[in-house]
Amino acid sequence: MNRRKAIRNLGLAVPGSLMLPSLLACKDESDPTPQIPFDGKVIVIGAGVAGLYAASLLDQRGVNVEILEASTVHGGRIRAAASFADFPIELGADFVQGDNSVWYQLIQNKGFSFASGSADEVWMIDDLAKNLSEISDDSDVGLVQDFVGNLANFNGTDRSVAQAITDDGIGDRVAHILNGKVGNRYGSDNDKLGILGIAQELALSEVGQDRFTVVGKDHLAILESEFFSILSKIQYEAQITSIDYSGDLVQLSDAGGNNYEADMVIIAVPISVLKDEDINFAPALPTDMRIGISTFSMDPGFKVALRFNRNFWGDNVRSVFADGIVPEYVSVGLGRSERNKVLMANINGSSATGLLGMEDADIVSMLLADLDRIFGNEIATTNIFDSLVMNWSNEPFIRGAYSYAPVGAADNRALIAQSVSDKLFFAGEATNLKGNSGTVNGALESAERVVEEIVNVLVPE
Repeated sequence: MNRRKAIRNLGLAVPGSLMLPSLLACKDESDPTPQIPFDGKVIVIGAGVAGLYAASLLDQRGVNVEILEASTVHGGRIRAAASFADFPIELGADFVQGDNSVWYQLIQNKGFSFASGSADEVWMIDDLAKNLSEISDDSDVGLVQDFVGNLANFNGTDRSVAQAITDDGIGDRVAHILNGKVGNRYGSDNDKLGILGIAQELALSEVGQDRFTVVGKDHLAILESEFFSILSKIQYEAQITSIDYSGDLVQLSDAGGNNYEADMVIIAVPISVLKDEDINFAPALPTDMRIGISTFSMDPGFKVALRFNRNFWGDNVRSVFADGIVPEYVSVGLGRSERNKVLMANINGSSATGLLGMEDADIVSMLLADLDRIFGNEIATTNIFDSLVMNWSNEPFIRGAYSYAPVGAADNRALIAQSVSDKLFFAGEATNLKGNSGTVNGALESAERVVEEIVNVLVPE
């Protein structure tokens, strides 16, 4: 089998197509999956989305794969609370980005549907909660919408999103709305986020910018269903602390003193793990790669689910953008729940940093007071039924929300996505080169890329 045919059979690098045999095609069971001629071993570090998918692609093609996961669970930054409400609550990745994505098509081909229909928003302006549908003629509202709509067209000198907002003449009256719509959604806040990195990703991405929510099933359950056959290959509580790739085989050691070896290793860990140098590489990673890793950031991230006795924000409201500690509250039950009585506080960046060290009960009280301020009459405090706080910064092998490019880092993702010595291959949302970092689909695409890189090595021209 030549390399070109191997890649084609893997379903990778096919222009204009996302139809992966493992996930999306209705494959004839009598048609065997093409095998890769390789009797060695590949170790995958990390049982998140990228690690599971890469391992699955290789396993289906006869490659001996082992997955080493530092924690006691799989799924990475995908986690759910199945019994909190009358629908699954996503405590990690929630929206499906784009209907032309691997993730969207996987879910669709599993037979699950997406919530549909238009939705309103509530904006806190002039100390009043106003429905967007009622203030569309406000000139500042137009400025916000134009700024968001034109992000992909920015091509000037990199600067913070906050500075770009100021440069566009957008004042404090609505600047917090843009922090919710841009900075917070990209895992940080506008003071730290570089606008050029966002613009380049938006221009590069081909999946579409619409956001979808799944009806009737949580993301982790979907992943487990898709990758069921690979879950038995996961070894949990195996925190890799050293990787020596100086010899013919790659030697690995974990925090418990266990040793492993493989011909190739896929490193699918959050950028925070690489930045904090939890893994010692011998020899050291290439200088440009280490510089690239150092330039990216991953801020603290919280998700706080608030279940109320009644919906007081509006039956057709999707998001509430306010000027307090929470940049965006999301009505996560819209189109998914018959009751629609849950708000999810999505808190990243500096706002999340301010919550570190606080008790969950104190965080919830602060958010209820914030909602009372927005909607009045202590309506949140008197109607709260249940709450759940997810602090991703407390997860020892994750430590935050997701990667983002600060000012000056826009062109550096390729540096952290490069393979090393045909032995080390780096996957995960932070290494996505198709404009979809920070998303489940970005992690899936990175897995496809590293598998293609491995095929390039194993089946040369």
